Amino acid sequence: WGWAGGRGRGARGCTVEENGVRTSHASAGPTSVYVGLGRGNDFVTPGATPILPAGMGLPPTSQPICTAGTNIANSVAVLAAFGAQHILVPNLSDLGKTASAVAAGPAYQAGATALTIGFNNALGAALAGVYTLFPGSVMPFDTFSLCNQILADAWSYGVCGTTQSCLTGGGAHGAATS
Repeated sequence: WGWAGGRGRGARGCTVEENGVRTSHASAGPTSVYVGLGRGNDFVTPGATPILPAGMGLPPTSQPICTAGTNIANSVAVLAAFGAQHILVPNLSDLGKTASAVAAGPAYQAGATALTIGFNNALGAALAGVYTLFPGSVMPFDTFSLCNQILADAWSYGVCGTTQSCLTGGGAHGAATS
């Protein structure tokens, strides 16, 4: 369910993926682990009303950010209501630390980090009600902090070359081509 897109299918948001699960299965497996993962496609795929009020310090792009967070939370709630009892929901890693953001410079990095934080805040706010409705079924995962911790001491994790891309882009929707 966490995969959003596919060869020849175009951009798909998490609500499209969640609808596909519901139409192809009688119920969610209560012992299975699901990952509620939505990202870029959910910034551009409309389908939910933002739940965060104006003036929360989000950048002007807050509408797609709120919509993406709400789409994910709605899909997680539907999946839980469908019978899933173990749903892991990771937030977004710091886009300001990606190779493309580093290459674009400090101003771009700061903007990308601000968008990431805005998205993560919107997702957290949208999930608050889901945690109440389905206590113990939805587990948040702080990808943002984990990735920043790894980047801060990359060598101790066996990671090198953290400022260059390991893939080249150019395919549909930025898919790697080599």
